[in-house]
Amino acid sequence: MLIISTALFIAVPLITKKNYMDKQVDFNLSTVRRKDMVIDLNLYGLETIIQDRKAFVAGTPESLLNNEIIELDTMQHKLYMGQYGMVSTTKMGELDTLLNNNYCKLDNSICESLDEIIDIGFTKIIVKLGLNELLEEYLDRSKSILKKSNIKKYKNEEHIYQYKYDINQFRNYCLNDADFRFQYETLSHCINGLDKFYVILFDTLFDELRSTMYTMVCCSLIGVILISISFIISYRSIKNKNKILREMVDIIFIIPNSTVNMVPQLKRFIETASFEEE
Repeated sequence: MLIISTALFIAVPLITKKNYMDKQVDFNLSTVRRKDMVIDLNLYGLETIIQDRKAFVAGTPESLLNNEIIELDTMQHKLYMGQYGMVSTTKMGELDTLLNNNYCKLDNSICESLDEIIDIGFTKIIVKLGLNELLEEYLDRSKSILKKSNIKKYKNEEHIYQYKYDINQFRNYCLNDADFRFQYETLSHCINGLDKFYVILFDTLFDELRSTMYTMVCCSLIGVILISISFIISYRSIKNKNKILREMVDIIFIIPNSTVNMVPQLKRFIETASFEEE
């Protein structure tokens, strides 16, 4: 029984921690693509505005932009609802600083010396929003770019076969578009915020791994001690019983048969190893 209890004492904590770490790894791998999605939203937003036919045929950047919007929007909702096998990110204490307002994702000096562009909504307050709120703002700008796009305008012979890309297109159309310019200015804040998000989660995972190793070592040492105690107790018990059996054998051979026959209880014990009458 003591050995079984020792085995359970060692196994249960390890199984529990392993399950948690498996969920944490799956969570990280399932959501880590958000960084690429933020970059893709900016890229497809750019292509939707300038309509570069060398890169995409008409309608393709809009389709890709729409797919990225849906995917990131869905992922953000699942993260909030805790549908990736872990609790909601809002309930992860280690992320409180990053997800709360008044926190700069870059160096504080950069946020404090920020050149605000009020017309497009690029302000110190915006860049210091919680990471989720900042990503929502970023996502809303992509939705706005997609909504303003007029695909029919570009599905003609002039734009499909004869369009020539001009670097001034970027300056004239993209940087003068409030939604794209907002994304252009906040992109580094979003990326750095997501980098910090996963650094925190992986640090937490490594801490759990170290904790599991310490737990394994401690449980193993305690297990060795308990098994040693069990061995000592078992050894003493066997030794005691062996001593009793030897004494009983000595009694059997030392006491004469005539004496044994005179005491019915003793005779019954020698014959049946019991004092009780049948």
